[in-house]
Amino acid sequence: MLPFKLLFHLCLFNFAESCLKIRYPGPPKCECPSLLLNWENFKEYDVTGVVRDGESHISSFPLLVLEDENCTVSMYCSGDQELVVFDTDKTHEFLNYPADGMCDPYTQKWLIGDNEGTLITVNRLYGICWKLLNQQPPVTQVPVTPEPACSNCELADFEKQDMHGINFGYLWPYIYTEDGCISMDMICERTDDLECRDVEIYAENYDGNFPIATYKNATFASVRLVCDSRGFRLHYNSIMEIGMLKCMFTDCR
Repeated sequence: MLPFKLLFHLCLFNFAESCLKIRYPGPPKCECPSLLLNWENFKEYDVTGVVRDGESHISSFPLLVLEDENCTVSMYCSGDQELVVFDTDKTHEFLNYPADGMCDPYTQKWLIGDNEGTLITVNRLYGICWKLLNQQPPVTQVPVTPEPACSNCELADFEKQDMHGINFGYLWPYIYTEDGCISMDMICERTDDLECRDVEIYAENYDGNFPIATYKNATFASVRLVCDSRGFRLHYNSIMEIGMLKCMFTDCR
């Protein structure tokens, strides 16, 4: 009876040990489709017409590096030719960048990094290197500097007053500043024999009335007004958009 029990336990141990052996199948073989194209055979795969027929260009086979062990791939062009990959439904333009990535053995599709570093799925890696000949260089647009608006200001009006014996007005012609803006000299002078304690030119705008004469004596006052950079009215320093000018004489004898 004892030999039978021992034999039974040995058989039970061997059977249990054999049941623990589980074998996992490895990943499928990487067989993602790839093809090197040139001018002789690209047309049947160019579904979007990127490589335009009839235009003068050169084309050649891309360089392809495949690593079977880890399913990696690198397709690229030599020189200054650009890489174009024809997928089943679209075209990927890698330009001067390589198509680097790997084959997914379970879907048999390529996972490729595009020019912006985004991983995209490519059904087939059918590539060609090409470049247009006699390409005109891109035209560089030179920024156009707009002409200053400070050359067409509206002149200020003169306040109505008794102008007997007085010369009040602009000196012509315009004076142009370095930045192309115009300025005008304004004068206020007595044409009779009287001399005054004060001669002043006042400017009026939305904020009030301001004395603006920069040079004056007993019979004369003057100021240079500049055209506003927005092209509205003449101004003097911070006194903007002058709409009215007035000449004032005080205590004349």
